[in-house]
Amino acid sequence: MIYRLSFAFCGLMYLIMMFMIYLAKQEFNNTRNRIYKLMVVVSIIIVLTEILFGMLVDTKINSLTVIFYILHWIAIVIWTVLAYLYTFTILNKNKLKTNTYKELIGSSKLNMVVLIIGLLFIIFITIFCLNSFDINSIDFLPNSLVSYLATIIIQAVYIICGIIAIDNRRDLTKSEFKSIIIIPIIALITLVPQFIWDEIAFISFGYCVIVLTLYFIHENPDVEILSEIG
Repeated sequence: MIYRLSFAFCGLMYLIMMFMIYLAKQEFNNTRNRIYKLMVVVSIIIVLTEILFGMLVDTKINSLTVIFYILHWIAIVIWTVLAYLYTFTILNKNKLKTNTYKELIGSSKLNMVVLIIGLLFIIFITIFCLNSFDINSIDFLPNSLVSYLATIIIQAVYIICGIIAIDNRRDLTKSEFKSIIIIPIIALITLVPQFIWDEIAFISFGYCVIVLTLYFIHENPDVEILSEIG
């Protein structure tokens, strides 16, 4: 069991240490930074729930396993919505004036559509898992058509964000462009070994790598302060 969760344990450890350092530094109270903070929190939930249901599978405790499994997938959907909103805030940094979530959601009809789709997706995943959960076949990338479709849809959102970044590259700084483009790149890189070795937790480790990379590229308060001084 330990080797199956080794990547997840490492990712969680580094993520918690980075988040503690991030909270200890001066924060910039804008929408992008607040979304990033939520992405870090949700990433911790993704990894933690994966570790918990991965450990509980062997115990055959169905009730707790299905709860953590559902929470794991819900967290992934929420993270995907946040990744889209994070991309939107970077692309529209000059249009967002009040730095409020209300302005962010109301600034584009597509934002509201994404939120509604995300909510419906969460409801669907919950109902599906409750009705068809099989503790004997559960894995980090479950072998079912619905799970594969969910994974493909989520990856498609990341790829679309990357395409939008490439299309608007001239309007972005290097750090802004890198911040968006690394999301689909790392997500796809970690997805490949997950399909090959589905008994090992790779995908949650990918979310850890993404938020850690975002911190060093664009979200480190020290970097923001230096860029403002420069």
